[in-house]
Amino acid sequence: MNRKERLKQIIADAEAELVNIEKQDELKLRKYFWRVDSEGCTNLGANRLITAFANSYETEEIAQQRADKLFIQNLYFQAALRFNDGEIDWSNEDQKKHTIVYCHDSKTYIISHAYLTEREELTYFTSQQATEKAIEFIKHHKALRGKVNNDE
Repeated sequence: MNRKERLKQIIADAEAELVNIEKQDELKLRKYFWRVDSEGCTNLGANRLITAFANSYETEEIAQQRADKLFIQNLYFQAALRFNDGEIDWSNEDQKKHTIVYCHDSKTYIISHAYLTEREELTYFTSQQATEKAIEFIKHHKALRGKVNNDE
């Protein structure tokens, strides 16, 4: 094969590879995405550009898992707004900060404490009493949500 024929073959191979890449991109564009919103999980269709936002998921199952987690996190936040008596002062090492963790083994809520270290995904409470009220609030609203979901 002479040089000209080799160059033609290289160009043909590159064009074939480009077509292959374009087909793969087209298949990726057809992938459906899901978003978590106030309605639950919404199918966004095949718009790949939506993946630029943090609130998009490749399957409805993953989106529903995230929706369930956000529901709980929002309950914690609402409970803190409702029951905290003042602000959390992270620079005050004497102020005991309370948070709630769920024990899957005993299926109970446990109150945990912090002073100067914060896990950003957790909600903190200013007192033991506020945290106990929050636990009851969370249990009540989770039960209500379960009833609503079971009625559908």
